[in-house]
Amino acid sequence: MRLEPVAPNNLHDHWDSVEEDLRGCLKHDTSGAWIEDVYAMIQNGAAFLYILRGNNDEHMGALVIERTVNRWNGDVGIHVWMCCNRAGHQILREGQGLLEEIALQAGAKKITFRSDKLSFERLCRDLGYQLNEIELVKELS
Repeated sequence: MRLEPVAPNNLHDHWDSVEEDLRGCLKHDTSGAWIEDVYAMIQNGAAFLYILRGNNDEHMGALVIERTVNRWNGDVGIHVWMCCNRAGHQILREGQGLLEEIALQAGAKKITFRSDKLSFERLCRDLGYQLNEIELVKELS
């Protein structure tokens, strides 16, 4: 199994294989981003796309990662913006070691996620993550 990075100049060649996965992730994204925004961020190098491939080169899912820098202490991290699993696969469970390698290569001291699902927190805790903060939101009309 491997996480295959997609270079911005090759994004067009891979887009058809990941677009549906990414659209599914956007259903749970609270930022208001459109699929065109995701494409633009990857194309411009503001986010990084990785495709998880199995031992037989099958497409198991996709990750979109952003590099973060703490404005106060300069610590580098990576934020998993989108984690899109294909049926029967769990990228975080199956590709955790690969994700940690990517983080270390980027000079990151931590990996972060956000989710609108409480069950995601339980999965991440089993993988060594800890809950760092809770964001409560009230929509105003």
